[in-house]
Order: sequence, then C-alpha cells, then structure tokens
Amino acid sequence: MLYSLLAAPAWAQIGNEMSGAGAGNSLAVQDDYNTGFGDSTFHADARDETTAFGILSGYRASSNSVTIGFKAGMHLISNSVSIGVNSGFIGEANSLYGARNNVNIGHHAGGEGDGDRNVLIGENTGNGITSNADGLVMIGHHAGYSTGKANLIIGHNAGYHTTAEGNLIVGNYAPGYGIGAAGYGLTTGYGNALMGVSAGSSLGSARFNTMIGPGAGGLSENITHNTFVGGLAGYNSGKGLTSSANGNTMIGYKAGYNNIEGRLNTIVGANADLTDSTLSYVILAGANSSAGNSFVSLFGFSSSGAGEYGSGVGNEITIDGERATGLGYQTYISAAGAYSTSIGYQSAMTASNSIGIGKLAN
Repeated sequence: MLYSLLAAPAWAQIGNEMSGAGAGNSLAVQDDYNTGFGDSTFHADARDETTAFGILSGYRASSNSVTIGFKAGMHLISNSVSIGVNSGFIGEANSLYGARNNVNIGHHAGGEGDGDRNVLIGENTGNGITSNADGLVMIGHHAGYSTGKANLIIGHNAGYHTTAEGNLIVGNYAPGYGIGAAGYGLTTGYGNALMGVSAGSSLGSARFNTMIGPGAGGLSENITHNTFVGGLAGYNSGKGLTSSANGNTMIGYKAGYNNIEGRLNTIVGANADLTDSTLSYVILAGANSSAGNSFVSLFGFSSSGAGEYGSGVGNEITIDGERATGLGYQTYISAAGAYSTSIGYQSAMTASNSIGIGKLAN
C-alpha cells in the first residue's frame, strides 16, 4: 500500500524538528509543528506550534510560543514570546507558574513573575512581579521591577518599587536631581500619571496625581489629587508627611516649589511660590509672584502679598494688608492698610479702611 507524501497516520507527530540532548522528550503524538534547538528544550511539557532555542528554553512551554535564550520561557503556558537569558522564566518556586500571552525581551525580563497579557522589555524589567500582575507594559532597565497590574512604565528604574495598579510612569533616573527615577518610590499608590526625569520619585501611597516635567513632585509623598506641570513644580509637596498637601495645581518651572503642607493652592508661573511651606487656599498667576499668607489671590508678574484674604491684579503689586484689594501696576498696600482698596498706577495705601483711586493715589 502506498501512502501519500502529504498524509500521515493519525497517530504520528507532524512538523517537529529537535536538536540537543533530551530535546523534545515530552512531545506526545498529538504535539505538532514544534522546533527545538538546545539541550532539554521541551523536556517536561510541550504542545503545538512552539519554537525554542537555548538550553532549557521552553522546558515546560505549551502552545504558540517562541522562547530564545538559556531558560527563556522555561515555564510559559501559551501565546508568549521570551527572548533573553531567563526571560519569562516563571520560577519553579512559584506554584502559580504558567503565564500566558506575554512578551518578555531582555535578561531576566519578567523572570520570576506570573501574569498574563504583559509586555516587558529590558534587563530585569518586571523581574519581581507577583501573581495576577496582568496588563503591564514596561520598557527599560529595571522598569517596574516589582510592579502590580495595569501599569505602563517606561524608563531606567522607573516605577521600581510599584506594587499598585493603573499608573502611567515615563521617565529615567537623573543623578543631578539627587532622587530616583520617575515613580521609583511609588509603592501602593494608584491612578497616577508621571512623565519626566525623576517625576514623582518618592510618592509612596499617592493617588490620582498628574506630574509632568523633570523633577515635578520629586520629593512629594502620599498626596492625592495634585497637578504639577513644569520642571521641579510642586517638588516638595507632602515631603515627609503621611497626608495633607492635597488638591494643589502648580504649573511652571519651580511653581509651588516650597510648598510642603499646603493644600488647594493654584500656582501658575515660573518661580511663583509660597514663602511659607504650610499655606493653603492661595491663588497665584504670574511668574516670580509670591504669597506670604493663606487665602491670598494675586494676578500679575512679580506680585506679592502677605495679607490674609488679600487680593490684587497688576504687575509688581504688593498687597500686605489683611483683606485688602489692589488693582493697577505697582499698586501697594502696606500691612497697616487692612480692609483698604487701592486702584491705579502706583497707587498706595498705608492706612486701614481706606479707598484710593487714581494715578499715584495715596
């Protein structure tokens, strides 16, 4: 009886190529279209349509996977790509080994973790992830070394200690800032977006913050609902605290740099800042503007105010009187001018409960 060259008995393996001591030892009659080069590839388990190169590569690999490198993808289940020594290793000490639908590229990328639908690229990237760490995208040396799930992390050491969920972290480590990479110390915090060299480096349990710019929120800890945009913006907010410093918006280079405990401040402008680290409810709009008390509202370049509930509009104004209001270029109200109103170019008030209107009013 003649057999067709295109046909094979139902009990035969089809399309398998093996080379190396012990390679393909586990292949059963139903395991087809596998390629293994290296000692002990497919040694313990195997299924279909998997390619393994390297000693112990794909040792327990299942179906539809590609593993390249010593012990690469050693315990993967299916639909995964592991390239690099020990990449996607899924250590035997982990009783949950058997990750699916992952891409691991780099030495020890995703090495000891167990999770599904992850993309890990870089040496030791995601190496310490735990079970159920799913939906991760991490790129960079040591990026997201011990991360949780559903995080996007890009950058050398970015998100290194993160175990939380739902964070966007993009930014490398920069020695000049004296702190770690973006999100380096973010541990249990979630819902944060960090972009920039060393942005949000020390956040701890912080939640729902947006920090964009080199060093933005660099020393901030355990804060919530803040927006820092600009190099070193909000740099010290929450430093050394377990709470407080929440609900701040700081936009501009070093905007709100001095704030530590203050909350619900809106500060816009390069070097716009507080003179006291505990002030709250401040509104500053203008480069180099400053507030020396809570509840101050100032709009203008190089404006300042130390009077509580003081407000002013105009460049280079000074509102030091409590509950005083000034309007006009270089308007001035002294600390003695509580409850006063001064309107006009270079108008000034030095007495309380007074009103001045017009150029050089006094």
